[in-house]
Amino acid sequence: MPINNFEPRKLEEADYLLLSGWRNGSLFSIAQPDDEWRTFVKRLPALEGIKTAMFTTYKLFSGGILRSMKKYLKEKTKNLEFAFVSRDGSLSISDQMALNDFIG
Repeated sequence: MPINNFEPRKLEEADYLLLSGWRNGSLFSIAQPDDEWRTFVKRLPALEGIKTAMFTTYKLFSGGILRSMKKYLKEKTKNLEFAFVSRDGSLSISDQMALNDFIG
């Protein structure tokens, strides 16, 4: 679902939230989530009781965007479980295990 169509009330019954997003700027600029993603996060209610994780599919410099996304999400949740990277559409064994633990 596109984030501009998201209705925050849909989280009322949610157990999990898995987030990703686009970045602003060029490949070599400071990694910041794009404006639409930041607006989306600002509109989120407090994510109390919702296990939250982030992921990215960037081939390069994925750590910067994850740190930046985490900065915006820390105002919404203290339950940010983990973040993972998939550069080719697959997950490492350790990320697969972490995702399984996340889902429970």
